[in-house]
Amino acid sequence: MDFGEDVLANSAALRARLEALRPRLDIEIELADLVVSQVLARPEKAPRPSWPRDLYDGYIQDPHSRGVNRGF
Repeated sequence: MDFGEDVLANSAALRARLEALRPRLDIEIELADLVVSQVLARPEKAPRPSWPRDLYDGYIQDPHSRGVNRGF
């Protein structure tokens, strides 16, 4: 359900029900924050081009943002 087309006629309703039972808990924010903290401690972990570097660049653009990192 997260990737590609919905294959079930009731996918939207099913997704809503599942997410009510098992919320996503902002995993995108948590994961990006953890990766950026590692890059801040050890910049060599984020060479160009890489996903950690994209997250770091997103953090540098707006270090006070509490939403989803621009690099995500």
